Amino acid sequence: MIAAPAIGFVFAPDGLKNVKVPVQLWGAENDVLLPQSRYAESVKAALPQAPDYRVVPNAGHYDFLVPCSADLASIAPPICASAAGFDRAAFHESFNAAVVSFMGKALGAGAR
Repeated sequence: MIAAPAIGFVFAPDGLKNVKVPVQLWGAENDVLLPQSRYAESVKAALPQAPDYRVVPNAGHYDFLVPCSADLASIAPPICASAAGFDRAAFHESFNAAVVSFMGKALGAGAR
């Protein structure tokens, strides 16, 4: 599983050709730091098998980080602020469940 991959654009066209495991790839619709076309889309295009690819509506790059405490929000507002209408806590409930489900399927039902 990879979320908002920062270096997707550095892979040569065949740079991921040997990836043989299932991949879950996440991008944020409103990621101004890592625009989809250069990062997540580059990884998606380079994988030999289509990943479980998800783009989160209205999300920004840092929305993949867990919700910030009040203390962290006061000293690092850029990584703690989400777009109006985006509920980071609610997103993380569904995000976490989706990742756990994907990993369970990829690793086998008995894996913990």
